[in-house]
Amino acid sequence: MNCKLRIESEKPIVAGLPASFRVIFASDRTVRAGGRLRLIYDYRGSNRKESLGQVTEPEARNYVSCISTSGISPDLRTYSVSHSYKPPWSTEPECYSWLDLLGPAVSLNCHVVEVTFAKTGLPAGETLVFRFGANDRGYLLSRKSYEAYPIWAILDPIGDGRWHAAGQAVTPIRPADPSRLSITLPSITSVGEAAPVHIQAFDPEFNPVDSDNESANQRISESASQRISESVDPRFRFAEPGKKRLTVDHTSPLVVECNPVLVLESPPEHRIFWGDIHGHADLCDGGVRSAEEYFAWGRDVMALDFCALTTHDFGLALAAPETRWEKLQATINRFNTPGSFVTFVSWEASHIGLPSGQPVGHKNLVFRGDRAPFFNGSNYGTHRVRVDYHSYADLRDRLRDLDCLVIPHHPLNPVLPGGLGTNWNEFWPERERLVEIYSLWGNSETMDSPGRTADAVEGTSVLAALIRGYRLGFVAGSDTHDGRPASPQEPWSAATSAGLTAVFAPNLTREAVYDALWHRSCYGTTGARIILITNVGGLPMGKTQRLSPSDPLIREREIRVHVMGTGEIESAKVIRNGQVVHTFVGDGMDLEATWVDPTPLPMIASADATGQRFVFYYIRVHQRDGHCAWGSPVWFELEDPPAGH
Repeated sequence: MNCKLRIESEKPIVAGLPASFRVIFASDRTVRAGGRLRLIYDYRGSNRKESLGQVTEPEARNYVSCISTSGISPDLRTYSVSHSYKPPWSTEPECYSWLDLLGPAVSLNCHVVEVTFAKTGLPAGETLVFRFGANDRGYLLSRKSYEAYPIWAILDPIGDGRWHAAGQAVTPIRPADPSRLSITLPSITSVGEAAPVHIQAFDPEFNPVDSDNESANQRISESASQRISESVDPRFRFAEPGKKRLTVDHTSPLVVECNPVLVLESPPEHRIFWGDIHGHADLCDGGVRSAEEYFAWGRDVMALDFCALTTHDFGLALAAPETRWEKLQATINRFNTPGSFVTFVSWEASHIGLPSGQPVGHKNLVFRGDRAPFFNGSNYGTHRVRVDYHSYADLRDRLRDLDCLVIPHHPLNPVLPGGLGTNWNEFWPERERLVEIYSLWGNSETMDSPGRTADAVEGTSVLAALIRGYRLGFVAGSDTHDGRPASPQEPWSAATSAGLTAVFAPNLTREAVYDALWHRSCYGTTGARIILITNVGGLPMGKTQRLSPSDPLIREREIRVHVMGTGEIESAKVIRNGQVVHTFVGDGMDLEATWVDPTPLPMIASADATGQRFVFYYIRVHQRDGHCAWGSPVWFELEDPPAGH
């Protein structure tokens, strides 16, 4: 089928701003009366409702019209589809069929403009002109920028339901003018050590403004860029130890953000590395960005140290899963660069137990090595997919001999009907060593947490799992569905920022970061690179210690907290077995404090299902700007006293 599709715009299309543009379709094939044409384009880069086209109100925003060069005006309708949506007129969910026609790059979350030639067909050689934003109100296509935003066309020339690929066109969506400048340095370094500095400008929608691009440089004020370049060398060295923050002249028109740096006298045994180990690109229900673009974004735009692409199992399973998984693993390993940027082989088990009516929630699988098998447990895609296992017990049997972490996420969501939240009645302590406490879905710490996950269900929170005695460390992530790990915001999200995970590791390698996660030597934040160092009774975060009745820690424990904030610190709260037992009050951007808990542990200990008595502590930091950090808990296990005592 010889079809041509192109996009024309008199002015650049700018992310987050309405624009007017034309999509022009030409076919050498005759379309009969009853034939149909569909234009398909991704909506993950915007709020679904605000970017949907409409054909009934010519004076309103997002109006779409269509006419041929000879004056034929076909019938139009607009609608949206997603991977689990089946229109009543379709024999199967449309977006699954599109994968066969258009390839894996097509989004499973799309707006559609459908043309029906109800009375008169379209002669060969005719051209259809679609006008998007055919008035002064314009069309809000996307809040995200793209180098090449795609629109696809598919054609049913005789109206018998047999669709054919009919062309693809791309257009750039540019970022708006920059409004903020992000400066990223290592959180921990030493005197005289060459510390890499990453500088990135963003527009108000958090799209990157490329400083290497000439036109972008013109939009970044010369005064701001000069001040930054003069004060920050690409390899910065601190001459003295202490708590450091780079500052920029306040006359800069941009909001400037820079993380704090702890400078030590000598190279540290462990450093803090930052990453996002939960996100999606184009192989599932993500946007139109590829795995390569996903990792490049994390490395080059967000300056992450480590990253995982946790593609949904159903996305991989929709077409040629073995081939897709092999290619994805190759991409993951190609981006893994020890000492610079670490990636993990991983995927998301999205609907564990859902096919059998026994859902346990979504869990990310992160592997230590460079290869792993893939299993699908989701029946999304109906007859198109092969379901490899039907229960969590089945999945555990398949994973038992593999070196991997199983990480529940957005646990506070409802478990049913979609199997999103965590059913803590099924728990695998040997592999479930971490839980995602925060993401773009919201805060899952407790039922009364500010900004909690929508439609929260009692008994599924992170705290509910801890009270059961589950030894879980804390991570946070984005769960981006737009191919942008650690992206500060997405239009669909309940939260106002994406989370980040910090690990304490001796070096930046896949093995070292994985081991830090395994040992729960990590903490989560709402996206701010807050430095959080805690010690409870001599134990750093994530550790477990068994105590005899005569151990001095039974009587009292010293809790030490060291926080360097990205903003004014409001408080650091000590949580013991789910209760706030002490609050360190903030005074500025730094907090170093000590408190001794004099309560004997036997008086406050809880017991798990095996009868083991325990007490856990963790620290939650609040900043006045709303950002938070959660340190992984420290656990004390109490030995039973000798008989007769």
